[in-house]
Amino acid sequence: MLNNIQALRAIAALLVVLVHVGAIPHLALGTTMRFGHSGVDLFFVISGFVMVYTYARRPLSPRGFLLNRIIRVVPLYWAFTILLFLVAVVSGYPLMQASRPTTIQFVQSLAFVPFRQASGAMEPLYFLGWTLNYEMMFYALFAIAIAMGGGRLWRVVAIAVAAVVVLAATGVALAPASPWLAFYTSPILLAFAIGMGIAFAVVRGVAVGPSIAIVMLALGAVLLLLAPQFGLRIHSPLFGIASGAILTGAVALEQCGWRTRSRTALLLGAASYALYLSHPFATAIGDRISARAPAGMAFPIALLVTLLIAIPLALAIHFAFERPATALLRRLIDHRRPIVDVAEDAVVGTIARAAATNEAAGRSRRR
Repeated sequence: MLNNIQALRAIAALLVVLVHVGAIPHLALGTTMRFGHSGVDLFFVISGFVMVYTYARRPLSPRGFLLNRIIRVVPLYWAFTILLFLVAVVSGYPLMQASRPTTIQFVQSLAFVPFRQASGAMEPLYFLGWTLNYEMMFYALFAIAIAMGGGRLWRVVAIAVAAVVVLAATGVALAPASPWLAFYTSPILLAFAIGMGIAFAVVRGVAVGPSIAIVMLALGAVLLLLAPQFGLRIHSPLFGIASGAILTGAVALEQCGWRTRSRTALLLGAASYALYLSHPFATAIGDRISARAPAGMAFPIALLVTLLIAIPLALAIHFAFERPATALLRRLIDHRRPIVDVAEDAVVGTIARAAATNEAAGRSRRR
C-alpha cells in the first residue's frame, strides 16, 4: 500500500504549501485557496490508516510503538523549534508567526503542549507544530489502546476510535471555553478515526473494484475543492470524510495493481514531513519576489518560486538530516525500524538504483 499512500502524502504537503502561498497578504486572494487546508485532514487520515495497518502486520508494545513515533517525529521538529528559538533570542526578531518566545513556551513547544499565542491561536513557537500536537496526542491514545487491547487488533482499534470519537463529540456538545480543552476536543480528531476504520476494513479483507475506487477518488477531491466555497468551516468532519474517500480509492487501486511509479511523487512522499516543516522559508522568499511582480503575475510567480525552493530544500533536509538522524537514534537505542520505514527505504533504494542505471546507460551511449 506504500506507493499510493506516499503519493497522497506528497499531495497533502503540497496542499499545505498552496494554502500558505495563497495567504501571502499582497496577493489578496482572500479565501480562494482555503481548500488547501484539507492537506492537514488528509495527513491525519493517512496517519490513522498507517498506525492500524502497520500494527496489524507487526504488533508492538506500547513502548515500542511510542519509540517508533518519537524517533520519526521529534528530531526534525525539534531542530526547527530550536533554530527559531535561538534566532528569536539572539536577534530579538521572532520568525514564522511566533510571538516573542519565553523559556516556558520553548519547553512547551518541545513537549508538544499547546499554548495560546499573542495572535490568539493555540500554537507552539513554530506555528506548523499545531498539527504535531494532535499527532502526538493521537499516538498517546493509540499506545493506551495497545496496552488495553490485549494484543487483539479489533480491541485496539475499537478503543482508539472510541477515544477519538468521544473527545470530538465532547467538543461539539460542550463547546468548552478553555482554549486547551477546545483544542483537544476539536472535530478534526475524527480524521484519525476515519483512517483507522479504513485500515481495519482493509486488513479484514474488505476491497472495492477499480471503478468504485476511481469514483471515490474523484468524489473526495471534488468535496475538498468545493466545501470551502459553500462556507463550511475548515477541518470540519466533511474534510475528514472527503480525505477518507480519497484514501480508500488510492488504497483500493493499489490492491488492484494500479499503483503510482512516479519517482517524483514517491520521493516527495518520502520527504513530505520535511516539505511540510520547511516550506514557510521558501514561501517567505516567494512573498518578497512576487511583491515586485505585476498584479496578474504575482500569484504564479509566488507559487513557482516557492516550489522551486521548497522541493529541493525538503529533499536535501530529508536525505541530509532526517534519515541520518532517525537511523542514528535507532542504532543508539537498538530499536528496530518500523515497517513503514523499511518499505520507504525499499522504494527510495529502487529509485536510486534506477537513476544510477539510467546515468550509467547515458554515459555508455555518450562513449
